[in-house]
Amino acid sequence: PADAIKKAIDELTMPIISSTLTTIVVFTPLGLLEGVVGQFFTALSFTVSSSVIVSLFIALTLMPTMCRDFLKVKQGSDVSNMNLPKIPAFGSLLLLRIKRFDLIKLLQKFLRSPKIVIISSITALVLLFPLSQMLEKEFMPVIDEGSFVLDYYAPAGTSLEDTDKIAMKIEGILINTPEVMNFSRRTGAQMGFAATETCRGDILVRLVPLNKRHHSTTQVMQAVRQRLDEELPGIDMELMQILQDFIGDMADSPAPIAIKIFGTDSEILKNLSSQIGAILKSVPGVVDVQLNTRPSATEDTVHVDSVLANKFGLSVFDVLTQIKTAMLGTIITSVREQEKLIPVRVRFSDSIRLDYSKNLSSLPISNITGDRLPLAALATFELKAGDMAIRRENMSRLGLVTARLENRGLSSAMKEIQAKIVNLKLPRTYYISYGGQWAVQQAAFVNLFLVLALAVLLVYLVLVFQFRSLLTPIPILIAIPLSLFGVVIGLLITHTPLNISSFMGIILLVGLVVKNGIILLTYSQQAMKEGSSVDSALIEAVKLRLRPILMTTICTLLGLLPLALGIGAGSELQKPLAIAVISGLSFSTIVTLLVTPIFLKLIEKYK
Repeated sequence: PADAIKKAIDELTMPIISSTLTTIVVFTPLGLLEGVVGQFFTALSFTVSSSVIVSLFIALTLMPTMCRDFLKVKQGSDVSNMNLPKIPAFGSLLLLRIKRFDLIKLLQKFLRSPKIVIISSITALVLLFPLSQMLEKEFMPVIDEGSFVLDYYAPAGTSLEDTDKIAMKIEGILINTPEVMNFSRRTGAQMGFAATETCRGDILVRLVPLNKRHHSTTQVMQAVRQRLDEELPGIDMELMQILQDFIGDMADSPAPIAIKIFGTDSEILKNLSSQIGAILKSVPGVVDVQLNTRPSATEDTVHVDSVLANKFGLSVFDVLTQIKTAMLGTIITSVREQEKLIPVRVRFSDSIRLDYSKNLSSLPISNITGDRLPLAALATFELKAGDMAIRRENMSRLGLVTARLENRGLSSAMKEIQAKIVNLKLPRTYYISYGGQWAVQQAAFVNLFLVLALAVLLVYLVLVFQFRSLLTPIPILIAIPLSLFGVVIGLLITHTPLNISSFMGIILLVGLVVKNGIILLTYSQQAMKEGSSVDSALIEAVKLRLRPILMTTICTLLGLLPLALGIGAGSELQKPLAIAVISGLSFSTIVTLLVTPIFLKLIEKYK
């Protein structure tokens, strides 16, 4: 046993170290990610890296000692020929099935005629792009949180009492919803107990546990939204799950869909916002469309005629100053009271100020000579609704239209929206940009793709260092894009969108795919150094490395199976990652055993 353990350590130390290093370098670039993606996966990167380092130490120290003391091998057993015991275990049964499939004969056939493998590999790579375009794309996985927030907006100027009556009707709808366990409501206040408009508020709704209700959180929100639209048609509503709302705030994109219209004239922006809002409402699955152009209470707009004001010896600013002094007052001096200075403000009496709608036109305006004219002689008045807020981005005024999704993927919805908005005629100098979580998702995918490319480059450098060759690692790396074909097929079959979780599974897959290739390639390289032909070395490597490759693959797949099945609280967040790894690793195992040897033979031929 001691000699066998020593031989095993001598043979496998470098492959184990190399495979561990490839896993670490795959996750190293994740530390460069920022924003929501970085916050979610930096901890995963650190956990995996530290775990594999510890496992490397255990594999080279503790495991050999335990094998020497506890592992008993029946004399005369031949592992390479797969002589199995009479009562085979699950892994042995699988190996027996593979033996019956006659993997070695198939590999020999491919080695004699590699065109089939090469054409199949090229076909898979060509199909990879069109198949990936069929995937639904989103930012984060949808989770059934069991709670949601309902924001309500009454018409501008609605008093606190009237808003409270509206909120009571909303509460009645929630009380009559059987899935609702409890809720809390705020009116005229927001998070942090800060005061806000009297016409708005929010309700935090908590549902009964998932195992005690027959509908998901999304379905409950859909039913509540439908009743609200029927019973309170004039009230704007937004319903969102809490974590999704929190992630949106973290990403500075509260809504999945946000369309920005840039321009100068507020009325034109409002008109364009209304047109875009109508387009969004026509797209199936788009809900809670908000134009974000809610008017404030009515206001008097004073248009001072600069020509008349100049004839009177005043500028527009002088007229404005006198109006502000009359209505708001001006501090002209201070009075000391003990240790404090009390400002003295001069203004018109309250009887005039508080009824300015009647008195504003007759407000006396004086010039430098002491002459007076009523304000109506120098200006015109317009009574209209103002804006609750004026939004600007990059110093440009914008109109903002937001919306959420219900039973609809983000990428397909945005594709349909963009196709319809293209036909919208915009005035000159006005333009549209797309924001929201869709824009964050696009940026996140670009960053993750760069991380993936950097990870592959670092893995290649590790393999070059191990094999002392620039060409030898290429057959191992070929398995990476081919494994993506398996990932895409797995996501399509399970109807799983491509999001940052499944993308993270692709990055994790790089280290796992390379690990199997290293185990296979190391033995074949050693056999060729000892004088074996390329074909013989590759066939022998597959024979002897089949069992460890399958064992590590099966262990990984079984470890991820609970996540892929959605078992456990919050598993929806990591479910796409598990499905991506399971489908990609399963396909890449076939690639490693049948395709990698073919390309290795081609590389050896032209080295």
